[in-house]
Amino acid sequence: MPKKLQQRVLTALILIPSVVGGIMYLSSTVLAIALSIFVLLAAWEWTDICGWHNNFARTTYTTVIVTGLVAAFLILKFHPTNIYPILSIAVGWWLLMLYWQMGVQYEWLNKPIPKSAWIKAILGMVILIPAWTALVYLHQHYTGYSVLFFFCLIWLADSSAYFIGKAYGKHKLAVKISPKKTWEGVYGAIGCGLLLSLGYTLWREMTLHESALFIGLCFITILVSVLGDLAESMFKRQMHLKDSSQLLPGHGGMLDRVDSLTSAAPIFVFGTILLGIRF
Repeated sequence: MPKKLQQRVLTALILIPSVVGGIMYLSSTVLAIALSIFVLLAAWEWTDICGWHNNFARTTYTTVIVTGLVAAFLILKFHPTNIYPILSIAVGWWLLMLYWQMGVQYEWLNKPIPKSAWIKAILGMVILIPAWTALVYLHQHYTGYSVLFFFCLIWLADSSAYFIGKAYGKHKLAVKISPKKTWEGVYGAIGCGLLLSLGYTLWREMTLHESALFIGLCFITILVSVLGDLAESMFKRQMHLKDSSQLLPGHGGMLDRVDSLTSAAPIFVFGTILLGIRF
């Protein structure tokens, strides 16, 4: 087994049980604090995408993110219905990102990615804070099993895309953004993710109507998770970064691990609220 793959597997074996245990056994408040650590590590790495490399700029930016998380937590605690505007901003952002990525791939746009550090700093907030808010809301208003399912869906889609793409990938997905990603990897992610979703609906004994809505939402969520992965690749490519950091052996940085989650979480939770799905 290649050394990088060994590191990847070992890191996953350490991280996954910790995350699963936190989801299932921590209170929503404690889990929110635990998840904020991951967000702040990702925010620290995002400063490289902004072009800010000194500790003062990094610390200032993470402090701003902390302020945003505290504000979001207070909204969730006292005015949970106000989560809708937060999630709507995230949905709008990812629709814009889809347009941007197509502009890069098919050369519609001459300057598709903003170079301003301040604009990218704001985009980092739009990416990280709504995702954290969505996960905390899901844990507060649904169950630990609901959050665990979401994580498993994204992990499985991510891993399937990686391994199936590596083994069978021939047709490039977005060569101008991330040359190694293939359509075969996307199909693998969709297939494995939908099988998991179908199994979950059977386990939860959902009605046919509920199952159709749920599986449809999971399908969209998987596609958006690919969008998040490509988005980070696009920003890293602009800054000539291979990985966001070397924090996680075999995986790169925290951003490299949560890129799919940051796009998928707000879409998934927004969908469950909009469709009235209980799972």
